[in-house]
Parts: sequence; structure tokens; C-alpha cells
Amino acid sequence: MNLTKHLARLGTASLFLAMAASPALAETKDAPAEARLNPVNAALLYHQVSGEPAPVTSMMAKPLNMRFDNEFERRRFAKEAFPAFQKMAKDVLDQPAYYAKFSVRLGDYDFTNERFPLNGIYSGSMYFHYDAGKAGSEGLDYAVRIVNTDDIKFLDMAPDQAEALLNKVNGKISAEMWMVPTSPVSAGWIKMNNDYFRTVQMKATVLKLFDKNGDLIAEIKSKTPNLKNKAKAVKDNPIREPEFSNPWTAEDAPTAILDHYKWYIQGKYKVPNSDYGADSFQSVMELGGAVAKGCTASFGYSECKRLMTARRNMVNRCAATVAKERKRECYKIEDLPYTTEEADSYSNRTSN
Repeated sequence: MNLTKHLARLGTASLFLAMAASPALAETKDAPAEARLNPVNAALLYHQVSGEPAPVTSMMAKPLNMRFDNEFERRRFAKEAFPAFQKMAKDVLDQPAYYAKFSVRLGDYDFTNERFPLNGIYSGSMYFHYDAGKAGSEGLDYAVRIVNTDDIKFLDMAPDQAEALLNKVNGKISAEMWMVPTSPVSAGWIKMNNDYFRTVQMKATVLKLFDKNGDLIAEIKSKTPNLKNKAKAVKDNPIREPEFSNPWTAEDAPTAILDHYKWYIQGKYKVPNSDYGADSFQSVMELGGAVAKGCTASFGYSECKRLMTARRNMVNRCAATVAKERKRECYKIEDLPYTTEEADSYSNRTSN
């Protein structure tokens, strides 16, 4: 494969469109592709506002189904594609608002309050889930959690208009929810439906409803005024050019691991500003259980068991070799997410 020629044909704009496209979501005429939430865009937004380390090379290559014959090709691809990827990440972050499309149904009309409840808009909060693998990532899946759904769960309408609408749409309609991150930003690992997700908490600004022909039926606006996207990338933005250094194979691996994974070791996965009823990790045992579940899902039971044994050996090595003031950090290695980078490092070692 001649990667230079391939990337030249692909071009920056095409690279963006290929990674941002999602056939399952219909395009909206007045909405840019980078505003549409899909696995790639959700992951780019999450990593930039949370600061969690991102597997940038994998996030560039996997959504494009790129394959490499050798490490030279992989590194050349990363170097040549990164400027376009970085621009795409910035474009995602800079959107005034984001949107997701889904279906809702009109509930039984409430004659007392003259409104339809919308089935598919949940009380209190709801979330949209995005597969980490489709974003080129590993470990926990991504999500955006809408914390003000009570603002948009009813469609106010006079009885005569309500009956006409029912006859027209037969109950089912298309919804387009526009949203912005909460201010201040609240992003981290949140428990929803018994699973943890890498989550950005958001507030809906408006819910647009369409009939089957794509004609606008109504707009339901949030009761919170002046909602705007004030999210900024963290100071140490993880969307940066890959360094191709694997801390697990470094000469002083324990220190390299503690430095590389400081975001996790310092507990920054705990959600700040979680005043919206979300559950972040409550105990070390719960965190370890979630990480172990992710390991089994990614690598299978037998391989995961081997990885856990190798990791415990690394924890012991760390405690025996690092500076005294960092020894307590070593035991937090047990709860790091499992990655291919770590698995490959064990595969490349001898039994000694």
C-alpha cells in the first residue's frame, strides 16, 4: 500500500466525512456532520473535555478500516493523517450544539393539560450509547446523558390540532434532539443500567419533531434559558500526535506506567459536578469489577485471566522498585482499563 498516495486521494475533507458519517442517522439539511453525535464524534468530545488518554492512532485507523503491512506504514499513516484528525476533533468541540436522531411515539392525549406525553423521552434523564469499538477505542463504551428531559417530554397542543396530528402521523414520529454539555462540564465514568460508560453530561436545548415526510411538526424548547456550549478542551488535550511509546515495555516500566496513566491513578474518572443523579464509582471493589468485566469482554476469559496475572506481577514489581512516595500508586495499577497495548507487551516478553 502506498499510504502517501492513498491519503492524497482521500484528502482532509474526505477523511473527515468518512469518519464522521453514520448511515443509521439521516442527515439534517441545516446541521453540519460534525454536530451529529455518532461513535467517533462522541469519543472525540469525551476525551477532549474529560482528559482521559485516547488511543489516537487506533481512533484514526479503525473507523477507516485501515490495515498496515508493518510498523513503518502505521507510523507514516499516523503522521500524515493526524493534522486532519486533529482538525476534525477541534471542529467537533467547537460546535454550538450537538444533535441525535431517534423515534418517539405520541402517548395518550392529556385533555386536562392539553398535551401529548412523548414515549421515548424518559423522566429525569436519558442517554445515547456509542460503541467504543466503532470509534477505534477500547474499554468502556461512550455515552451522552441528557439531564433535563423533563423540560421536553410533553408536546403541548389544542385538542382539535391533536386529533389532526394523530390522524396524520399514526402515533410514531421522528425526533431530533439538540443538546450542549452542562456548564461547568461534567464528564467521566457514569453507571447507567448496571453498566459504566465514558459519559459527557448534557442539557437538551430543543427537541424537533418531524412527520414521516421530514416535515417539521413542532419544536419543544428547554425551560432553561441561554443554554450554550461552553465546553473547552482540557489543558493537556489527549488528542495529540502519537508518540508510539508503550509504557508497559519501557525500561523502567513501573514509573512509565504511573506517569502515563496518572489520569486514572488520580481518580479523575470520578464525575465532577454530578448533581444530576448520576452514579460514579463508589468503591474500589466496584471499579475493579467494572475493569475486569471490560477485560473479559475485550480479550475473552482465558486471555483475561493471563493478563490479570501478568498485571499483578507488574504491581509487585512497581511496589518493589519505585520511589517510596509513589509506592501507594502502584496498587492502583490493578484497576487500570485493559488495552491491546498492555496485552501486546506481555506477549512480546519471555517467561522471565
